Amino acid sequence: MPLRDALHAVHRLFDPGYNPPPLPPRALESLNGRDDLKAAVTKPINVSLRRVATWQILDAIALAHGNLSWIVKYRGVRPVSENSVIEMYSSDKWWVMATARPRRGRL
Repeated sequence: MPLRDALHAVHRLFDPGYNPPPLPPRALESLNGRDDLKAAVTKPINVSLRRVATWQILDAIALAHGNLSWIVKYRGVRPVSENSVIEMYSSDKWWVMATARPRRGRL
């Protein structure tokens, strides 16, 4: 699966009902003429782990893709999964992010 889908799969570990937002059509269009970048963003990766911490999953995704680092940020006042944003950064100066969806009635 592509990197973006892998990050959304991490969000589904905490919220099985999580449905990622569709990729805006202009997102891949903006990569026209940048075949190297398009290949990096859409490169399929495969990770299979059991009984590990979230940071180990993110490390495995970064390693499987190659040359990535990650960070998790939180929106709002509470550092809980529904407020999280997972970001993967490449040393080639591009990044991909996946944002969790807050549950109704919660901050």
